[in-house]
Amino acid sequence: PGTYYNESQGLRNAYARNGMWFDLGFDNNAPAADAYVRARLADVERRFQLVLIAEHFDESMVLLRHLLRWRLDDVVSFPLNLRSPGSVTSLAPEGQERAKRWCALDWRLYQHFNRTFWARLRTELGPRRLRSEVAQLQARQRELQALCVQDGAPKNKSQITDLRLRPYQSG
Repeated sequence: PGTYYNESQGLRNAYARNGMWFDLGFDNNAPAADAYVRARLADVERRFQLVLIAEHFDESMVLLRHLLRWRLDDVVSFPLNLRSPGSVTSLAPEGQERAKRWCALDWRLYQHFNRTFWARLRTELGPRRLRSEVAQLQARQRELQALCVQDGAPKNKSQITDLRLRPYQSG
């Protein structure tokens, strides 16, 4: 990426490196020095009482429900703007390591909040209760999806005729 990335471009390429770090208001080109990263992680922890993890969305919703004392139906959701499985490619292990080095700040952010997320789940709910509540949430999602959604497959933007309902889809 160093061949194409130009740090002087500022906002024009802010999402090419450490996009989550940038979204939090930090310098996405800063060196990943331990003291700096720890201080910024502490800043995020002071600002946000809960950080959700996208690939553990159902677990995140269960925890959110408990913390806010909501009902199950308050956290039921249906995926919107979901990438089709055929459009997702996996990186080889070497590519994963290069990406982690290139986006080291995002990687540290993710590692930290993934670790604290699971620790909080263990403390708040425990593994057995978490599994049970995730299963309940998923069962309710299936029930409501059958009632509310015509079919569960992601739609190409050309298939959504009402422009007010068309989500952003790149490409």
